[in-house]
Order: sequence, then structure tokens, then C-alpha cells
Amino acid sequence: MTILENDLELLEEYLDGGLEKSAQLKLSDRLATDKQLSDALAVLRSQRALRQAAFASMEPTDLSTQQLMWRVRGAMLDQKRSNAVPMPSRWSQWRIASISSAAAACIILGFFFGRLGHAGNTPISPSNTAEAKISVPITNEYGQVVAWQTFDDANQAKSFTEDYHRTHVQPQRPIGSGQPTLVDQQVPF
Repeated sequence: MTILENDLELLEEYLDGGLEKSAQLKLSDRLATDKQLSDALAVLRSQRALRQAAFASMEPTDLSTQQLMWRVRGAMLDQKRSNAVPMPSRWSQWRIASISSAAAACIILGFFFGRLGHAGNTPISPSNTAEAKISVPITNEYGQVVAWQTFDDANQAKSFTEDYHRTHVQPQRPIGSGQPTLVDQQVPF
């Protein structure tokens, strides 16, 4: 007679102590009468004891656990010491970087607002009308300011501006107006 799967599972439950009283009594009666079933129980007990001994040998002892913990702590401490930068030098580097960036930002803002506030024209106030000069921009064909011409009074500046526009700026003729236009006078696309 061979041992069935159900019988092996029943024997495992018996060894685990998971059988009810009635099933346990029936199994002990069968073990007393069936030699193969009692031999299978003996084999299962020896295998269980062997597994428990193998797992127990794999578990570390308290001494080896403490030694491992000390090694890990020592390695962490060594790493912390090797990566540590003295606190004052680290703070001073950040302090220097923040002060430098703040100074650079102030200089850039100063140039920006200085250019924004100084549009090239000097404001005329009643107190300095006698010394006030009028500046007129001279631009190239692209509208970029290339020079400034200063005048003592507004009439000179106005006549200069009118002469300049008359000689340098030519009025645009509408295309198709019937008048011939030169190629260099046409507006580029």
C-alpha cells in the first residue's frame, strides 16, 4: 500500500498540531495499525528536524549580529568623516557667493534703470534755461542712433531736423501710383 498525497498532508498537519481532536484520534489509530503510515511519519519528522537544524545554522548568533552592527556603524562614521567639510568654510563660501550675486544684480539693475531714465534728452528746468542744450539724434537707414547733435536753442534744432529729413529721408510713394521708382528706393520684403 502506498502513501497518498492526502495522507502526507494529514501527517504534516499532525506534526504542526493543526488537527482537531477527532481527526487526531483517527490518525493515531491508523498509525498503530498501518506500518507504512508510521514509517512515513518517522521520515517526515526526521526531514522536519533536518530543516530546522539547517535554518538554525543559518541564523546569526548574538555575537555575530553585534559585530556586524559595529562594522556598519564604523563604516558610516568613516564615510561621514571623509565627506565632512568644516562648517565655517562651507558657510563662508555660501556667504561670498550670495554677496557677489547680490552685488552683480545691483549693478545690472543700476545700468538698466540708468539707461531707462536717461533717454538722451536733458530735461529743461526754469533754473538752467540759459545753460540748457538740446540734443537731436542722428539715425542711420535702419533707425539706429549713430550720433547726437547738440544745439543751443530750439530753433536751431528744429531747422537742423527739417534739413536732415529733407536730405536723408525720402517719402515713400505708393506702389502702382503710375510714377516710376528706382530699384534702390523700393522697400525690401
